[in-house]
Amino acid sequence: MAKIDIIIPVYNTKRYISYCLDSVLKQDYEDYRIIVIDDKSTDGSLDLLRVYKEKFPDKITLIESPINVGAASSRNLGLENATSEYVTFLDSDDRLAPGILKKVDKVSRLYTPDIISSDLHLNINGINVDFLGMKNSHFKQNRLIIPEEEKMHIYQERPGVTSKFIRRELIGDNRFPNGLKWEDYAFMIPFFIKAKSIYILEDTGYYYSVNPFGTTTTDMFCLPSHILDIFDGSDFILSKLSDEEKKYYQYELRVVKTMNCLNRVRDLALTRGIRKTDLILLSNLLVNLINLREGDYHELAWYQYQYNNSKFYKFRMSKIEKMLNSSLQQETDENKLKENIKLLTRTYEKRK
Repeated sequence: MAKIDIIIPVYNTKRYISYCLDSVLKQDYEDYRIIVIDDKSTDGSLDLLRVYKEKFPDKITLIESPINVGAASSRNLGLENATSEYVTFLDSDDRLAPGILKKVDKVSRLYTPDIISSDLHLNINGINVDFLGMKNSHFKQNRLIIPEEEKMHIYQERPGVTSKFIRRELIGDNRFPNGLKWEDYAFMIPFFIKAKSIYILEDTGYYYSVNPFGTTTTDMFCLPSHILDIFDGSDFILSKLSDEEKKYYQYELRVVKTMNCLNRVRDLALTRGIRKTDLILLSNLLVNLINLREGDYHELAWYQYQYNNSKFYKFRMSKIEKMLNSSLQQETDENKLKENIKLLTRTYEKRK
């Protein structure tokens, strides 16, 4: 049994797969296994994966999905086949940093934490573009934290599953919610709460590539028809927690839910192909929904911190906040708000 399982879902990323797989295969560490899931690619990705599988049969397990099931279901297929002590997730257009697996192994032997989390490096064609977001100061030094004692970790940490190594025992039978967009957030947050210990690696362990052709990038400029999924993700998180956990982490959960839902509103600043009047209305409806569920987001110190420390975040939020009007935020019925949001987004879905 390998020490680390690396789960890689693949869908039409042939031009990046070699860089991705080679970043694992060239690690100075051998006790790992790659579980790669081809999600019914149509660009020749599968043919290339078969070549790698044939060349590295002892390192690569290849799962060929007969239908396109999406990233969440692909990752779940990987989890069903995972047997190692730790599990990590790697997107097929990203790379692991050199030497990261050996560092993770050393930490696991010294501390046996439930989660080992490394920093990530944001780049476009190899150029550092960390300035587009807020460089995470959470990773200034190597340290072991106890989430129960350092509750701020829940919202200081990035909610994505990449750049994290999770004990398979902690994951248990839990799986990504199928059919939800931004499923990382819903999957990962409960583990921040349930983990007995988390080791923070100051090292960059993951190279996150901004793929101009990828769904993450293209979606930034499109009106997301499933924008309410982020709220469903918040409900999913709560469904995984006990009453005691929800009470003990009440404030931290409010912060993480508010900020992740607000980030989807923030992204509307980049949306194209929507009338300004509809953009104004949608922004106000979403903020109305956030404030109805979680309270006024301006009260949160973490919002103020992000606003003041990330120029890109401030730029987008400033554009949104100029459109906010309290007269458009009077609805007090959550179901009515959601229905109005669905009706508006469906209008643009039909135009595609």
